[in-house]
Amino acid sequence: MLKEIINKYKIQLVLLGDILSFYLSLLLMLVIRYGGENTSEKFQIHLLPFTILLLIWIIVFYIIDLYSYTNINSTIENKNKLLTGTLINSLLSLGIFYIFGSFFSVTPRTNLFIFIVVFTIIDYLWRHFFSWFLKQKYNNHRILLISSSILNDSIIEHIEKHPQLGYSIKKCSKEELIGNNINYNEYTTIVVDNKSFADPIILKNSYNLVSKNIEIISLTDFYEKLLFRIPLDEIKEEWFINEIKSKNYINDNIKNIIDKLLAIISIIVFSPLLLIVVFLVKISSKGPSIYKQTRIGKNNKKFILYKFRTMHIDAEKDGAQWSGGKNDTRTTAIGQFLRNTHIDELPQLFNIIKSDISFVGPRPERPEFVQILEKEIPHYLFRQMIRPGLTGWAQIKFRYARSVMDSKEKFEYDLYYIKNRNIFIDLGIIIRTIQIVFTY
Repeated sequence: MLKEIINKYKIQLVLLGDILSFYLSLLLMLVIRYGGENTSEKFQIHLLPFTILLLIWIIVFYIIDLYSYTNINSTIENKNKLLTGTLINSLLSLGIFYIFGSFFSVTPRTNLFIFIVVFTIIDYLWRHFFSWFLKQKYNNHRILLISSSILNDSIIEHIEKHPQLGYSIKKCSKEELIGNNINYNEYTTIVVDNKSFADPIILKNSYNLVSKNIEIISLTDFYEKLLFRIPLDEIKEEWFINEIKSKNYINDNIKNIIDKLLAIISIIVFSPLLLIVVFLVKISSKGPSIYKQTRIGKNNKKFILYKFRTMHIDAEKDGAQWSGGKNDTRTTAIGQFLRNTHIDELPQLFNIIKSDISFVGPRPERPEFVQILEKEIPHYLFRQMIRPGLTGWAQIKFRYARSVMDSKEKFEYDLYYIKNRNIFIDLGIIIRTIQIVFTY
């Protein structure tokens, strides 16, 4: 039972550990600074200002991606992220306390320095221990994979690459099942693909395992849970009937109101940056600063999308082309930077006000590409069932699409969003987009 809770809520446990490390560091700082005198009274004095700091610290940690399951692992890269986040938070804390110190009635100079040192040590040890604990074999969910899917290798590779997920996996053939060579008591979960479920022998074996409290899960559901995308090669029409909600009036209406309010506020806040970019694009190459392009929106309706121009004006003299990524010679000197940081998307705030797009949703495609993709990618028309977005789940999980295969992979992420969309997921995507901008 404890193992299931730990694996299900590992991200929440990391966050809880950071919070406890924060307050423990505050307590130890007071003991070190004042020798244990009137610790309870001093803790009460420091509690409010440091709680405000805690909220800021958590937001910064989230922005630099310290609360994703891939970054629980105790690697050099993730340790550097932790140190970077702590440094940023230390500078922010200094600024806040020096500006508002008199309001909080605390003198932070020595106290804050001691706190930062203590927190860095405690939080580092906490995260290192938790990462080590998740990798232990006795803590792993043991998974038996009964599947002939082309997805098998990518699933096994992902699990082996991320031991902190708490999974160990073994692939099993039909012959092994028939020969009764499998000890099912060694496994906590059986993953079965659709083709195998259609086999009477495998179906019978799976049915008998339910009474033994062994979890039976479809490959589609496990793949979604593991990689946060929907495997197109595993789903058929009935999946869309059962899983996709075409009507979500309350969520969509609230989202539309919030979108427009945030767009107006964002335009005001970013107006200096907008003016600077307009000037830089204009002087860096010939042509207008704002690029207008026809895109496909909700229910296949066309609209004009606004972007900062990132390419030379003759970039598509031979017709529409896929983005060439970093090696695309059509991109201007400043254009690649604008693309990588997504600053080129800022003029789309005006599209949000016009209700062409939302803040979060599948990126709107060009009509020329939609015609191709609907022929090449099954179920692609479902991408147009909701309003497209300035940013989206596929955008933070994948690069620019450069081919039909890239678009197929991005569509798997879009389907995950369409199925699971809600305001909280939208908020997470927006914060992750900010993280991408700041960590470019």
